[in-house]
Amino acid sequence: MWHWPYTERRRLWGANVGVVNSYATRPLTEQMILVTEGESYGISPADPAKFLAAMQSRYALGIARPLRAELQRPPLWTWRLWRDRIAQVLIVAGLAGVLLMFGILAFRYPSLPADVPLHFDVNGIPDRIDAKSGLFVLPFIGTVVWLVNLIAGIWLYRRYQLGAAYLLWGSAVVVQAIAALALLGLIR
Repeated sequence: MWHWPYTERRRLWGANVGVVNSYATRPLTEQMILVTEGESYGISPADPAKFLAAMQSRYALGIARPLRAELQRPPLWTWRLWRDRIAQVLIVAGLAGVLLMFGILAFRYPSLPADVPLHFDVNGIPDRIDAKSGLFVLPFIGTVVWLVNLIAGIWLYRRYQLGAAYLLWGSAVVVQAIAALALLGLIR
């Protein structure tokens, strides 16, 4: 994914410095690496010589106050997830699948008989007949899958594992489709 203004924003491995948190516009081989006690940082100043001179002059002044490196995450409303159309489509499609299953079942529920076949054997003969309220298991399964995949996908997305997050959200949509087909087959 492209990150403006630094296209090389990622964690990389530097040969002599280990993990490098890169915040740069150039590849790692062209970055300046700032090595600190805890972590290393890759940057790409416009004028490296001027940057080094300014940094050395400030270093000569000494420590004004000690600071520890810390990670500050943006608040919920500034997440890039809100600007990612692919993620939004997948998440909303999964939610729409859940709502559609509950809607179809709620619409058809009054006209269904009290007992309905809920499972069939390999020959297509019902081998489990139960109360029609048992049909709510399919939308419930779809809801649980959507919620678990939503939470796990957000966790992965925040760690820049976009492909894995998309895969989770997309698989929730597939589960919704399969559950909806099974539900339609049972209430027809």
